Order: sequence, then structure tokens, then C-alpha cells
Amino acid sequence: MQDIHISVIGCGSRGREVVGNFLSAGKGRVHVCSAYDPSAESIDAARLRWNLPDLHAAASPQEAIADAQADLVAIFTPNAKHCEMILAALAAGKRVFSEKPLGITIEQCRSIIEAEKRAGLRIMTGFVLRYSPIYRKVKELLDSGTFGSILSIAASEHRLSFAGGNSMSADYGWRRFRDQAGPYLLEKCCHDFDLLNWFIGGKPSRIAGFAGLDFFVPCHANLWNKYDHAVFASMVPEEHRINPFTSDKDIYDNHAVILEYPNGVKVNFTLTLANAIPERRMYISCTEGTIIVNSDEYFIRYRRYGEPADTTLRYDCTGTHGGGDAVMAKEVIDALLHGGQTDISGSSNGLDCALVALAADESMRTGRIVSMEDLLK
Repeated sequence: MQDIHISVIGCGSRGREVVGNFLSAGKGRVHVCSAYDPSAESIDAARLRWNLPDLHAAASPQEAIADAQADLVAIFTPNAKHCEMILAALAAGKRVFSEKPLGITIEQCRSIIEAEKRAGLRIMTGFVLRYSPIYRKVKELLDSGTFGSILSIAASEHRLSFAGGNSMSADYGWRRFRDQAGPYLLEKCCHDFDLLNWFIGGKPSRIAGFAGLDFFVPCHANLWNKYDHAVFASMVPEEHRINPFTSDKDIYDNHAVILEYPNGVKVNFTLTLANAIPERRMYISCTEGTIIVNSDEYFIRYRRYGEPADTTLRYDCTGTHGGGDAVMAKEVIDALLHGGQTDISGSSNGLDCALVALAADESMRTGRIVSMEDLLK
């Protein structure tokens, strides 16, 4: 196949990282023909990161999408703009790579999948944890059949105070607003729900959720000055920092979700946004053994019935997203250049994990158990 020419929509830190990885993986066969970002500073940073001093800065996303050289549009906008950009790219006959989530409403996700079918083009999505070696090993162990079938999974993502606080403490931050990011479960935990669906083999049938905004609230505002501001805002430039406890926001900072799958598997998932000790962990109970994966401490531990001791596997997860970013870039570029890759995460994965997050949020807001069947009517 011919070389790949990319138009980039959104040149913030995530866009710069992913496209930089695409360029490295392409080994001279991947080119950025144009890029759009409303921030001239971000465009300049992209030129530096990609070593493209003469990179064309489009005046609008429409101009970047319409670039005659481009055969792939890579989208890294705030979440609320994903749908609009994806639909425009498909209408222009371009293939699409979009950062997660696919959209921030069920209607948006459906419209994207319908447009993809009409266009006969492929959407690739950035569910990067599927590519992380540590999670691929878990999938391999489960698929081996030697652990039997999954009974239940206890999963958690406990984020450090700065990881949660960065969303709350930037004066330019959009992730603290539902109309720009969707619920936080969708913004950050679509990765976790994608992994759960992947391991279990489908999407849940019933979902219940409980949540609150209980930490990043005014009654804890004294903590902003009690500790160094970096405790809550280490990734936010000092001139853009605001008190995360008094900033405007309409998202939750602690969540508990219960999922029931059609095959009988039960899952409980917990997300918290302010911790001194981080943990991203799954405890997978199977009919013939147990698997524990902790990507913050870089290990898998497992044991089958009848085995005399646990087996522990250590992983180098120091690359971004547990090494998944580099693997994703290689496999996406290989698929674009050579075809044949069927396991690249796509729009159906994006829809399924978005449904889980949005159903859980619906339960949190209404206090009722949500049926996936009813949600899809």
C-alpha cells in the first residue's frame, strides 16, 4: 500500500504523543500533511514533537479534513467534539482514528456507527489498554481455558490526588464538565469497561451505580494550601492553577458500579479520584483458579486449583499506558499499510464500553438499576 498521510485535529499532549508514535512506527512511510488546533502554542509544540517545522496549520478542522493528501484523519479534540469530527471525516471519504470515547451520548455513538457503515470505511479507536502487554497476557490466560470460566471480577481504579485533581484545578480544564467530557466514568474508565467486556466476552445486561462529589468540594478547600499545590495539580502550569475544591464542576469524584453479564459473570468496579496510594487492579475469580492483575505495581499473579504455589509475572509498564501506546501505534500503522489486522479496537468496542459508562451514570443519577435492553430501545 502507498504511504499514509494524516490530518490531525487537536494537537494537545495526547494528540502529540499518539501521532508521534505513529510517525515512529511508520519508519518514513507515515506523514502529517496538516493539523488543526485553536492554540498556536499547541501547533508549535506539535511541530517540535514531530520534527516538522514546516507543518501546515489548517485554519479550521474542516480545512484539515478536506486536505486532498489526507487519507486518515486523527482526532484528539475534547470528547464532545469527537462525533462531529468523525462524521465530517467519514463524509469526506477519510479513514478515522479517534481518541476515546467514541461519543458522549448513546445517540452520538449510534450515529457514528451508522455513518461508518454507510461510508464503508473503518474507524479505529484509542482503547490503548487492550494493547498493553500486561493485559494481553491476562486475556491469553483466560482464553487458554485452564482457569475454567469467569465467575466474578472485582476491579478498581484508585487515582492519585494529582491525577484526579488535574481535571479539577486547571482554569482551562474541560474534563470537569459533562457537556464537554461526558461523565467521568466515560472519560477515564471507558478503558476499564473495555477491558472487562473484552475479558468476559460481551457487554453487561444490568447495571447499578452509586456516586458522589464528596472530596473536591468547598469544605475541603483548606487542603489546597495545607499541601503543596502539586499534590493536586502537578500537571497544570502554575499560572493556570485554580483551587480544585472550589472550581466549578458537575462530575463525581467517587463511584461504585455493579455489572451483571448475560453469561452470569458479576463485576464490581470502584473509581476514586484522590488517593495517596494508586491502584489499578482486577481480581478475577474463575471456576478453576484466580488471576490478579495490578498495572500500577506491574504484576500478574495467578494460581490454578491443585498448583502448590502462585505464579507471579513482572512487567515493564513504564511506557505510557503500560506500554500500550507503542504497541497500538505499531499495530494501527501495520494495519493501515498492510491490512490483515482484525483485532484493532474499533467502533463496536467504542459503543459497547460507552454504553456501560452511560448506563452506570444513568443509574447513579436516577437511583435505579438500568437494563441495557431498555437503554437501547
